[in-house]
Amino acid sequence: MDPADPARMVAAWQQDRIFGGGALGIVTAASADGGFSWRRSTPPLSVCSGGSYPRVSDPVASVGPGVGGSPIVAFLSAIGVRADRRTDVIASTSTDGGANWNPPVVVRSADDAIGGTDKEWLHTDSNRPGTAFLVWVEFPKPKAGEPRVFDVAFFSRTDDAGRTWSAPAEVYGALTETQFHQSAVLPDGTLYDAFTELRPRGGNGPAERIAVSRSADGGRTWGPAVTAADFTYSIVERPGQRIRADSLQFGLTSTPGDGLAVLWIEDPTLGDHRVLFARSGDEGRTWSAPTVITSGQGAVFVPQLASANRGSLGALWYEVEPTAGPGLPTDVWFASSADGGAHWDRQHVAGPFDLDRAAPSPEGDFVGDYQGLAGLPDGFVLLWSMPHPLPRTSPATVFFTAARPRPPVLRLP
Repeated sequence: MDPADPARMVAAWQQDRIFGGGALGIVTAASADGGFSWRRSTPPLSVCSGGSYPRVSDPVASVGPGVGGSPIVAFLSAIGVRADRRTDVIASTSTDGGANWNPPVVVRSADDAIGGTDKEWLHTDSNRPGTAFLVWVEFPKPKAGEPRVFDVAFFSRTDDAGRTWSAPAEVYGALTETQFHQSAVLPDGTLYDAFTELRPRGGNGPAERIAVSRSADGGRTWGPAVTAADFTYSIVERPGQRIRADSLQFGLTSTPGDGLAVLWIEDPTLGDHRVLFARSGDEGRTWSAPTVITSGQGAVFVPQLASANRGSLGALWYEVEPTAGPGLPTDVWFASSADGGAHWDRQHVAGPFDLDRAAPSPEGDFVGDYQGLAGLPDGFVLLWSMPHPLPRTSPATVFFTAARPRPPVLRLP
């Protein structure tokens, strides 16, 4: 979404997902009227759309102010899977709102990487024309007989609307595995990289955390990672049925002033499944105690978090209904807070649908690693996918809607 013109939006998703990983193509859709109508396009990334990669994966789209006479520039990043199965981090741009895309620029080549690249994240700077940031992880090649047990996170930026990207700079590497890196930028240009980290087992506390690193020099150097929240790793499942989702998936957003906020899930084997929230008001140096947004017996997964222009917060997630019948009835839920996260109002968005009809993967039913959520001046826009039979013309469809936060209910003594 373009912060200067919220009516202009761009979405991206994998098309023709392959069971073993990646997809035959990436499709985008652009709207110039606030989501009332959409125009689809196929960026030239994969062989199927005029590019060079047999497979592509992990699309992320973002829109920011343009340069050189273009009012906006849309960015699209992805992982390009080469014929030799090695992976590049690539980025494409559009100066006409997402109707047409330029050939991709290789931000990180597999030939230069220390190992396989994965899970890139793209974020534009709404205050600096033509500026965007990319962060991704690289898995070092394991030695013979040794498992792949850690990764290193890298960062690159562009200041010329994606024509060139800076040399990769290391963000974080501590002989641990980090996942689902996401970035944010404050109005003064301070950058943040947040991620979930699986730390070595030992001690009495949880082994996993959400951590946040900070850069005050445009991403050239990064400070130590600060713990925003601790959690215990779990996979999302129901007895005998597995979903490709786990508690490593989380959400990050900046908030008005010098604030940041994170959202995460806990899916214990026994007990309530929870969506939790924490925030920082001092540029990520310290973090509040967790606030429970919702809890229940149904497994929750794929959370997202966003901040609206007036300071409201929005959260989006999937939730499996706690029933013992056939299939996996699942709903899409949204919650909003008009008071900085102290109180949340939960709203049903869509469903139930049978998650067992979603695309299968080696790890279970799969609807995606991310969904879309962005803030408007007076509300939020939501983007998510659901499988057949709710879509009438395809096995799965991407849906869009808008939601407005409701004021908290005041209870009289």
